[in-house]
Amino acid sequence: MYLSFNLVVILYIMINMANRNISFFYYILFFSQCLFSIDIVKYEVEISTGVGVGRTNEYVYKGNKEISRLEWKENLIPILIVNNQFDIFNFIINANILSGLPLAIKNGIMEDYDYLIDNSNALSNYSEHDLYTDKHLNMTFQFGYSFGLGHFKLSPLVGFSYYTRKWSAVDGYLQYPINNNDEWTNNTPKSNVAGTGISYEQVIKSFSLGFRSDYTFGENFNISLNAFFYP
Repeated sequence: MYLSFNLVVILYIMINMANRNISFFYYILFFSQCLFSIDIVKYEVEISTGVGVGRTNEYVYKGNKEISRLEWKENLIPILIVNNQFDIFNFIINANILSGLPLAIKNGIMEDYDYLIDNSNALSNYSEHDLYTDKHLNMTFQFGYSFGLGHFKLSPLVGFSYYTRKWSAVDGYLQYPINNNDEWTNNTPKSNVAGTGISYEQVIKSFSLGFRSDYTFGENFNISLNAFFYP
């Protein structure tokens, strides 16, 4: 059994064509690792904490024309991750929970762009609001087999993932031209608003196919690469 402490950066990108949104997040984490093993079974648990920064764009189309785009820009949300992994005769079972810790404080901005002018792609309306994170949770379960080739190890994996996130746009201001067919400019008058104007929630359930590869240098240095496809 051993215990170690590490620093890691995780990059997460998801493109959901069905709902026409794109999410980009990265997490900076400090984590502790505990490993327990006997001859044929190895159990490893990692508990991580850190901060996450991300952005999600939501698009609305009418036919082939984009008529609205919402940009949810999330800053410095506290993150907690618990990862459990069993290795049994080279078979791998992995369960991972990543949870944001929502705080009742502003942690970003939401910008809303509208393109409502007939026969034009010009910006018609704009608004900016304070962003509050209400929910941020990822859960994954994976199963696979590990092939060892000297210092190199390759592990094909299949799994199931559940993602849910929710944000609220609060207070802020609107810039809507007086005439409906006028274009937005920096000089368009601002109207302040109060309270929650927009809430947006993502819930994504998906099977995954992928692999994890590890290369070990000596006893204390390891490089890992994970890649997954979500149909």
